[in-house]
Amino acid sequence: MIYQGMDPLLKDWIQVGSWAAAIIGGLIAAGVGIFQLRANRKQREIELRWNRARLAGELYDKMFATSKEALLMLDYYRDNKAFAAIPGADKTVGLNDILAALDTANRTDKSIYIRERLDELFYIFERIENAVEDDLVVFCDVKYPSEYYAGILAKHKDEYTAYLHEVGYERVPRFLNRFEKWRDDNKLAGECRPPNAKAGLADKSQ
Repeated sequence: MIYQGMDPLLKDWIQVGSWAAAIIGGLIAAGVGIFQLRANRKQREIELRWNRARLAGELYDKMFATSKEALLMLDYYRDNKAFAAIPGADKTVGLNDILAALDTANRTDKSIYIRERLDELFYIFERIENAVEDDLVVFCDVKYPSEYYAGILAKHKDEYTAYLHEVGYERVPRFLNRFEKWRDDNKLAGECRPPNAKAGLADKSQ
């Protein structure tokens, strides 16, 4: 054998050196493994953040595609803007028309048309809030321009709240309550918070 006839002290040093090399090799392998684990985790966090931002963008794309007329009604509620698709001769929509449409007992063609357009917008708000509550999107990614429209709705909060309650939109009031101009006395409302710990991502960009 290789150790036969070898000085015992030298033999011990060789043995110790072999053990040291094995230990160092193990430490290096462990370090590489930890580095790769952290790199993989960081990559997953980046992908998760990107997916959340992408979903937020898709929700807003849907909102602008399906709720354009409702948004315009809110934008120009002072100006009696005309909407060609409204049945009948009177095709303008102002604040009084919107408030009248919030009364579900009002069954005129014009009120029904306005109510249906508002429902398209509230449906998207409902979906956005559901996504925020389930940590599928980050609130900061859906804050604008929703905050602007929340401010408009807040000018007649009682009327909108009554309508949302009557129709059964449970999440829309919670979504609107995140915005300062609408919110009730709730310290959690309006926070632009990162996803919670269970999602595995602390979004430092907030």
